[in-house]
Amino acid sequence: MASSADPWMRESSFGAGSEAQHHSSAIQRKITILGTRLDSLQALLIKLPTKQPLTEKETQIASALNMSSFGNGDNLLGPDTKPADDSRV
Repeated sequence: MASSADPWMRESSFGAGSEAQHHSSAIQRKITILGTRLDSLQALLIKLPTKQPLTEKETQIASALNMSSFGNGDNLLGPDTKPADDSRV
């Protein structure tokens, strides 16, 4: 076991004993918080419904929406309009 007189131990220490203890406690708190969050997320993930395949009707609706005029980004604001005539300025 390395003693505190070893050079690598002195370089790796965080300073005085109380400072190192405070740092260690802060890390332990963060690990506990992250563990709790992970448990919560896993519990939520289990509760999510499994992805069901699309029904024929849903597939038809999706196809119709994809082929509609809203599928073209240029038409999102309404019907096609001609650019303004700049010669009337």
